[in-house]
Amino acid sequence: MKWAVIVALALALGGAVLAGAQSRPDPAAAVLDGCGTDRFAIFNRQEPNWAYVFDRNTPAADPPPAGRWATGVVVPGNDSPLGVHPTPVDDPITHDAYDLIVNLRTDQPDAYLLGGDEQARTGNFAGNDEESARLHMEREEVGIPFAVWPEQGDRVQAYGSWVWDCEHSAGGGVRTEFHPIRALWVERQFSPRSPSGEAEASLWYSNVKTAAGVLADCAHRTKGDRNAFRACQATERASSSFADSGSRTFVLRAPRRPPAAGTRLRARLVDVGSSRGAPRPQLQLTANAVRVTLGLVSGRPVRVAYNVFVGWSPVPARARPRHLRVQLEELLVRRAMDPSCPTTQPDCPASVETTQLGQIATAPGEWALYVDVGGIWTHVLPLVLRVNDGQHVRLRKRFDLYVPRGHPWRLFAFTRECDFGFPTFSSNDRAVYPCPHTGEFGNPAGDDRPGYLAVRGSLGRHRANASLEDSTCPPVNKSGCYRLTWRVTEVP
Repeated sequence: MKWAVIVALALALGGAVLAGAQSRPDPAAAVLDGCGTDRFAIFNRQEPNWAYVFDRNTPAADPPPAGRWATGVVVPGNDSPLGVHPTPVDDPITHDAYDLIVNLRTDQPDAYLLGGDEQARTGNFAGNDEESARLHMEREEVGIPFAVWPEQGDRVQAYGSWVWDCEHSAGGGVRTEFHPIRALWVERQFSPRSPSGEAEASLWYSNVKTAAGVLADCAHRTKGDRNAFRACQATERASSSFADSGSRTFVLRAPRRPPAAGTRLRARLVDVGSSRGAPRPQLQLTANAVRVTLGLVSGRPVRVAYNVFVGWSPVPARARPRHLRVQLEELLVRRAMDPSCPTTQPDCPASVETTQLGQIATAPGEWALYVDVGGIWTHVLPLVLRVNDGQHVRLRKRFDLYVPRGHPWRLFAFTRECDFGFPTFSSNDRAVYPCPHTGEFGNPAGDDRPGYLAVRGSLGRHRANASLEDSTCPPVNKSGCYRLTWRVTEVP
């Protein structure tokens, strides 16, 4: 039975076909789908670093392969807190903005989306990192509001372009991923925004291609012709749209009904960044849930971004969540991570700044600081902090957070030090968002990674140091390259 027939059967059965009924894609065959293998050619836009899985079976004159749906839970493939986070590194050649990263442990019917062999530990099963045994999903952050970003542990339905990430060629072969993500339905473990303890989900959809979508579509149309592939990128814009169609219905269950007379089920939509003229989701109440239906759009770029709430009214005070206030107070920058040592002199005085050699960069460092408080994500303003060694940066960001009594929550901080200041995939005058346009040129491995911190939330004043793990902060800095201070109080 041909692959297209198998896929059609799986879709007709509503995704009920188990992974064993479909063969996982073989990383060794990714080149047949158009995957680029020459990193120099990829950086010169002559070969794609994303190509559709099984595109070898689709003629260039036909539309590119349609997006796929996947369902699962956001958790990393190791024991890190990196189930969801901003990417620390992205190259300007193939991006306009840094990506949001989501690592999905798929439900069994969708496990076929992971390429490689689990026993041989190839493809998506290679290594022991956040992506291992996961469907890695990415989308440029500038098009997806923070209000819909998932929290680690949330249950997600995702729609995306199913592609090979061709630059993952070492250690077990290339991997499959969703890139770009085209829709997300996020069922939250609890609503961090609801004073009455409603259930919350986030619904986001965009048919805008981004640079990754352009490259995969051009790979499909040109089928290995380097000159045609390069010319295709000049005519296809990152703001162009996919030809999506159809609709999808999601169900958000209400919390347990409180033991009070006269309570009624209510649902509401909050627009958190939809584009003008975008379709509005349709709500339908059932006995204890709300059904949310979204129509996909073809022919014009749209962005849908809503938070959906369902709960009972009125709610007795004893059944409401705790109201917490989280105040960020200070960022201590121990190392700005600029400049670096040349590759010919790795032990120069700047070796305390970064392990990334060969950067063309000068102090101050250009830092982007992201914070996630119980599922509420944000940039800590300004978007880029210009910092020097030993600098104390006063922070004024405050969060109001609602947490069910006895439920754990976390504070997660993530940083990036910008090392590439030249123009992006589709721009001549700005760097990859949110980094500034400068004359700096980083190590080919990517930007500096000052590190992350993740702690369980609790009342009181707290200080925590960034982890050296997964960072480019030299180990001589035993307490990490930065420290964050914050305070948590309970609001009566």
